[in-house]
Order: sequence, then C-alpha cells, then structure tokens
Amino acid sequence: MTAYKILIEKNRKLKYLPGFLVVAVISIMPLFAHLEELPLQRWDESRLALAAFEMLQHKNWFVTTFFWQKDITVLKPPLQIWLIAASIKIFGTNELAVRLPAALSALATCLFMYWFLAAKLKKPLAGIFAPAILVVCAAYVRIHGVRTGDYDSLLTLFTTIFLCYYFLYLSKQSSRHLLIAMVALTLACFTKSVAALMFMPGVFLFTLFNRQVLTVLKDKTFYAGLLIFIIIIPGYYILREQLAPGSLQGLVDNELGGRFLKTLERHHQPWNFYIWYIFDTGFVWIPLAVAGIMAMFATGDKDENLFRSFISISLIGYLVVISMAGTKLDWYTMPMYPLMSMLAGLFVAQCFEMAGRLPGRSNAVKTLLLLILGFGISYYLGYSETLDRVMKPQVNMNDKTFSVSHYLQLINQKKKPVENLVLLYSELEQEMIWYDHIDSNMRFESVFKLKAGDEVMAYMPGNKSIIEGTYTCIKTDEYYDIYRYRITGRLPDSVIAKH
Repeated sequence: MTAYKILIEKNRKLKYLPGFLVVAVISIMPLFAHLEELPLQRWDESRLALAAFEMLQHKNWFVTTFFWQKDITVLKPPLQIWLIAASIKIFGTNELAVRLPAALSALATCLFMYWFLAAKLKKPLAGIFAPAILVVCAAYVRIHGVRTGDYDSLLTLFTTIFLCYYFLYLSKQSSRHLLIAMVALTLACFTKSVAALMFMPGVFLFTLFNRQVLTVLKDKTFYAGLLIFIIIIPGYYILREQLAPGSLQGLVDNELGGRFLKTLERHHQPWNFYIWYIFDTGFVWIPLAVAGIMAMFATGDKDENLFRSFISISLIGYLVVISMAGTKLDWYTMPMYPLMSMLAGLFVAQCFEMAGRLPGRSNAVKTLLLLILGFGISYYLGYSETLDRVMKPQVNMNDKTFSVSHYLQLINQKKKPVENLVLLYSELEQEMIWYDHIDSNMRFESVFKLKAGDEVMAYMPGNKSIIEGTYTCIKTDEYYDIYRYRITGRLPDSVIAKH
C-alpha cells in the first residue's frame, strides 16, 4: 500500500484533494489572470471601493459613506464592503485589492461545486466538469461579474451553498443541513439584500410539490435559522436607522419596492430579456444544461434525479422573478450559472458513464474516445476564448466610462506623470472620485475656480468649452478625446462675456 493510500485510509476526506487541485488549476487563470489590469469601473465597483476606502478612514463599520457623508441611497448590507476593506488593508489601495474578494468568492464557488457533487452526490466526474464549464461562461467570468469588485460573485457563492444544503436537508432530513442553508441565505442577504431571496418562490414550490412544507415547519432548526436571519438582517437595518436616520425609507424606496416595481436608471428591457441574454452571451454549454434536465430520469439515481428536479424548479422560479422586475440588468443572471453548470456537468458525466457501460469493450472504448475528443475540442475552444478575453480585455475606449478611468489609472501608476492634476467631476463619475481619494497628486476643483499653474483634465464638452472660453491655457495631452490643459492665466472679463 502506497503512502498516499495509507494517508487516505486515515483521513477519508483527503481522497477529494486531487479533485480540488484539478478544479483549482482549471479555475485560477480565468478568475485571477490580469485581474488588476483594467481600471476601476464607474458604477457599483467604484462605489463599493469608495465605501471600503472611506470605512477604513472613519472606522464606522455599519454605515457606509460616500464622499465622507452618510450614504442613505446605497443601502445594501456591508459584507462585501468589509471584505474589500480588509483586502485593501492587506494588499494596498489598488485595483487588485478591490477585486480579490470577488475572484476568491468565485474560486470558492467552483471548489464548493466540486465538493458537493463528489462528496454528497457521489459524482466526482461531474464535480470536475461543472466548475470547468462555469469558468468558460462569458456571462459569469466578466466585468461586473467575478472579475470586478461587485456584489454578485459573493452573492452567487452564498445562494449556491444555500440551495445545495437545502436540497441535502430535503433528501437527508438532517437538521444540520437546514441550519447551514439558512446561515448561507442570511449571508447572501447580508451581501446584496433582497436579491438573495429571488430563489425563494422556486424553493417553496419544490418543497410544496415534494410534500415537505410541514417537515420544514415542524423542525426546530428552521426557527433557529429564522432567528439568526432576523437578528442579522432586520437587526442590521434597525441599527443603521439609528446611526443614519432615513435609511429605512431609502431601503423601502430603492431595494424593497422601487427597483422591482419600476424601472430605475432607464434599465428597461422586454420580459424575455434574460432568456435571450443567456443564449446571446455565448454560454455554449446551455444545451448541456437543458439536456441535464431532460435526461434526469435516465440516471436511475434517486438522489441525483431529485437534485436535478430541485435545481430546475429553482432556476425557473428565479428566472420568472427577475423577468417580472421593472429594472433589468444582465448581471442579475449570475446566480443561475453555477446551477446550470452543475446540470451540464451531471449530464456530461452521465454520457461518459453510459458509454463505459456499453456492451462490448470495443464499442465502449470507441464511444468514450469520441466523447473525449468532442468534449475536449469544444472545451479547448471555450477555454482559449476565455483566456484571451481575460488576458487581453477588450473595452471601448471611445466610451468615456472606460477611457477616463484608464487615463487616471495611467497617471496613478506614473505611466503618464503629472503633478497636482485638477479633476472636474460630478457624484456620478465615481471612478474619478476613487482616483482622487487614493492619489495625493489629484484634487477636485470647480471649473470656475482654476488658477495659473493648474493642470486640469476635462472630457465633457461643456467643461472644455468653459476652460477654453475662460482661461488662457496650453493643451498638454490628449487621450481618446480627453484633454489636459495647463492654465496660464485668465481671459479678460470682456472676452469671457462673449463666450
């Protein structure tokens, strides 16, 4: 008996170690390669990064701030912000630190998928295939996904854990599984508020169809988990209201009703937006996920069939809920992809298992070779495309939400050195505020209060017009229609009046 086998005999859990290593090797490049290359993105990422940076300065861990003022408009709980703040504290104030928590959450999701399928469903081959499929999904490994400092990667980790452990409870009747499921659901809500509850209609329907509603309601652990949820989620919002009055009204206006019942920020889409998005974004394994649903009754494995049914109903319920919402954003689909990947992984593993059971050694070998060749080529193409996308990110530099942050990143990294750069921005241009916060060579100033010697950056036509019509200046740099001026003086009032 080899030393490895002796070690396995002593600790059965170590038998999953090779699988964990395979999943980690497959996942690391798509999730972590060139993670710091792109500058901070304008919307949620820069807002969360600002909240984390300011939190480290003022030490108020329960009320987030924006521009050092209590923020009662962005009211999601602070778990993701805490993680970003911790990452900044450890790795410094930079893009990598902001994004590491999301990337690590995605890696944890992949490792959890392997462990659940291999250890709980006894499908180790599916446990390899499922995360391998997930990391080539372009709608998952993306900007405003697992490669930027947004909420959704951590949310997806916790919703995946919740669903898998709730299934274990339904199938095994273990109260411990129910408690873990409810803690995971609580953490999901503490990450992105009510977005974590979008799976609940499907979960309830499956529990109802499976005639287990009373089983759940009679279990004392359910009430222990419910108490944990109430203490942490409503408890947090009550505490926040005490620390920042007006927070609860903001929660009602934005999170509980506004975003779902009406379209915010012009994010209006047709009812079938998400269905088309899933297909259009290149999730090439979607036919395998559908096949995983269709072929569930060909497995002969009761637990696997029950799991496929549970995941299918949960997915459909989630899709219906987000499709009914007034505000539709493509990254709302992210929690679906680990579940779809597990269905796809189970189907691929099922195909290999069926091929191995074909009568006649020659037929089995030929079929297995064909499966390996077909799946291998398809996966190689998908994985190569993913690596190309993450290692050579393509952005539209004519879109100022990208070019402005890229220009500021170059200045911050001393690739375009400039001293005391004046920035002109509004509260919506949050990536500019981030670089202003972290770089002592940048400062905000009103476009009407510039003075001789100022080096000022402008990209809005209105600001350019004001500068050129108010001051004598020299254009010192141009970058994708972003101008940098050196102010040399002020024009006479008579000249300014003509403009």
